[in-house]
Amino acid sequence: MKKLPSRVFLVLLFTLLLAFSLHGQLDPGGELQYLQGSDGAIYFYAQVQGIIPVYLWVDFPQLQNLEPSSPFPQGWVIPPTLSEQEELQSSLLSLLPEAPPEDLEIPPDGLILFSLRPKANSSTRFQIQFRYTYGIPMDPRSHDHLYLFPFPHGTKFQVTQGFNGSFTHFGENQYALDFDLGVGDPIHAARSGRVIGVKEDSNRGGASSSFASYGNYILVYHDDGSFGNYVHLRQNGALVEVGDWVEAGQLLGYSGNTGQASGPHLHFDVRVPTSDGQFKSIPVRFVSLYGEIIDPEVGKSYYAVHPGGQPFVPVFGDDIRDEDFAGYLEAVPRGDSLEIRTEVVDSTTLVFLQNTYNQAYWVEISLSLTNLLSTQGSRIIREVPAQTEVFLTLLRPANPERGWSHRIQYRFRPLP
Repeated sequence: MKKLPSRVFLVLLFTLLLAFSLHGQLDPGGELQYLQGSDGAIYFYAQVQGIIPVYLWVDFPQLQNLEPSSPFPQGWVIPPTLSEQEELQSSLLSLLPEAPPEDLEIPPDGLILFSLRPKANSSTRFQIQFRYTYGIPMDPRSHDHLYLFPFPHGTKFQVTQGFNGSFTHFGENQYALDFDLGVGDPIHAARSGRVIGVKEDSNRGGASSSFASYGNYILVYHDDGSFGNYVHLRQNGALVEVGDWVEAGQLLGYSGNTGQASGPHLHFDVRVPTSDGQFKSIPVRFVSLYGEIIDPEVGKSYYAVHPGGQPFVPVFGDDIRDEDFAGYLEAVPRGDSLEIRTEVVDSTTLVFLQNTYNQAYWVEISLSLTNLLSTQGSRIIREVPAQTEVFLTLLRPANPERGWSHRIQYRFRPLP
């Protein structure tokens, strides 16, 4: 047995195409090697170790005067245990045109996949590409699982970038979701599964794509072959390790601002392996507060409801109406100012005016709004009793996918 001699075979390209995500490295790190047997054939073998199946995709863009034992492109699902690999090996060897020579020095953990047999008296060359990914290729259309929102029971967060988001949600991240978790906010498992990837050593992040590889993440393998991808964790923010089994709703770690991110948030997606050895994110739906099915929307806020969680009273900004504040008058301590006070519920801003004087005032309020709509218009007039807070208006974004801002000015005079 000898390794492939360069004087006989001209190898043009031997390329590992990594299954790389914009939000984390998902390559299982397998190897594909080749040796030439005493019969002149070239035998390709895989070396893979893991806790779940791994998919290997191989193609030959160029084959000159070489006869492959299998058609290409071709893919193989390689099981994680040696006993399963031995069973697969028996099946693969039966597909070879001839049994490999007994003196072929394949490592004990090597799995012979296919061979290239040279044609007589011809110069030969080949160009090979291969790609390893976790899991078994599956049809994304078969995925119908309902997920939990990946944050603590009874808490509510907003979707800040949704499916097909223009910042980073395209390509394999097309169906990702960003939730506005802050640094240190808990991340919970949206579905049970096996942890097969953890990165938590990074403290770097920024809006540029050059930061993509610095994103900390947790990758969970589900029982139907899909993967839950939780990204942008803070440094040392993972509470689980590779090999751990996690239940739906279990605390996984803490959100952060690592990787390609314009600010702190949690990136969550569900992805499936494809037959060409890549990953594709898929649309996901969630269980709502009231047991209904939710298709998440940008700008909307959602409560997480986990099995066994305590009852709580939900408050949604979209449900707040001006009528809820009809006749609203709230006493405030005596002072010497008129002050604007705001409260934010989801993407709804509640605006109040406080008169701390011991005298009533007539007040004209002018609103300068960017991507915001006021339920009371841009000019509001109120008569405000002494030492009293009154309700003014609700502000909501016109386009939830864009930023918004407001400036409030007023002029006033005392009432007789």
